[in-house]
Amino acid sequence: MNYQILALYDITGIQRYIFQTSKLKDIIGASALVGNALREKIEETLGGYEILYTGGGSAILGFDCRDEWKAFNTRLSKKLLMEIPGLSFATVCNEDTNWNDDAKAAIPARINDLYAQIAKKKSLGGDDCSINTLPPMAQSASERIPVVIMETDPVDAGDYSHAAWLKREEGKNAIARFGAPTELDKIAKKPEGLDNAERIMAVVHIDGNRMGDLFKAACDGENALQNIAELSERVRNAFYKSFEKMSEGIPGNHWRKIYMAGDDVTYVCHGVYALKSVIDFLTEFNEIVSDEKNKLPPNLSVSAGIAYVKPHFPFDRAYEIAERRCKSAKREAREQEDTGSWFDFEIVRGSQSTESLSGTRMRPYCVTGQSRKNDVKKLQNWLHTIQDKAGARSKWKALRSAYLTGNMDSVKKLMESCGLTPPGKDEESVAFDALDLMDVEVSRNGNNTSEGGGAK
Repeated sequence: MNYQILALYDITGIQRYIFQTSKLKDIIGASALVGNALREKIEETLGGYEILYTGGGSAILGFDCRDEWKAFNTRLSKKLLMEIPGLSFATVCNEDTNWNDDAKAAIPARINDLYAQIAKKKSLGGDDCSINTLPPMAQSASERIPVVIMETDPVDAGDYSHAAWLKREEGKNAIARFGAPTELDKIAKKPEGLDNAERIMAVVHIDGNRMGDLFKAACDGENALQNIAELSERVRNAFYKSFEKMSEGIPGNHWRKIYMAGDDVTYVCHGVYALKSVIDFLTEFNEIVSDEKNKLPPNLSVSAGIAYVKPHFPFDRAYEIAERRCKSAKREAREQEDTGSWFDFEIVRGSQSTESLSGTRMRPYCVTGQSRKNDVKKLQNWLHTIQDKAGARSKWKALRSAYLTGNMDSVKKLMESCGLTPPGKDEESVAFDALDLMDVEVSRNGNNTSEGGGAK
């Protein structure tokens, strides 16, 4: 292989494209349209060019000259603009004249250069290859681009841009194929047999840790393209298997997969299933990585963020909260120098969220790493203990209020009146987190939703 031009393509703004609306049908449709959009549209546009690698929303192609690369970009832009309007991509390239005479030996360095270029371009908000014209007439509510369809049917009544209408139509098709819940209200409906459950939903975002470093390491050596292709496929399979295992614990009418590609997962579920599902996913993922036959890097791990919100809370804002909490978990893992999997959560109560209580709580929590300070088992034990000893809503509400005022003497007296042993200094924040989660975590057959066992 000796291509004058190596070019990297990367889909940009996926989250913005999917989560522009709070209508689950449209979100499902947008997610289905994104799916394997890059690979499919590239293959349909290719002509005689070769896809050297594709995976995780990116692709590497080889061209004989820069003019061929530019001509291909024009055709691909037109195809995306017509068939998936609103979705855009970024592309960068390098030429073999900038490298040594041994073309095969230069491939790893050229691939690393491409990833460095694309990261810089995306961080600076670099130009993409999809353009929306300025609207000369009415604009759609979500995308702020021209309205082209005015639907009068009561089911889908409204004014739609081309992009919004395609999302709606694809959403209908996806729902017909998979028969999943179509409204967030239905997902947030009180689960059968859980009389104490609130009408609340959770948006969960899960992402791989240090994936850039792992793929960069895979680029070293003679078979760089093959190495990153194999790593991408193994990571994808690990995420898929973990997701399948996790979803077994949630009733089908109380959750919905929103987006899943490579090491990026987003789903929505009833709040009572969120914590357990995240712990299940992270635990299963760790077991898959630990199994040598799967040939995954031993330091591969993931982070997760949970946003607890009411069903009519704007979905795009809920996703932003979940993504922010996922980044918080990633940051904590780096600071603790822990290679395990972590999660963080945030509960939105009206205009108040637990983000403002950062000095009160312990989170993020470590599920599969070595951190003793942030071990999730401490949180699980406190949840179970509070449910067992202070199950009455009025009691743990009073405890939570005492924590918020910072009056630890009142906390101690209230806990003792409930038969609880007050926490030591190192677990005060964990106890508060457990109290905070009592709004969304309810008992099932006497057991905490996040752990079947009791406190030690």
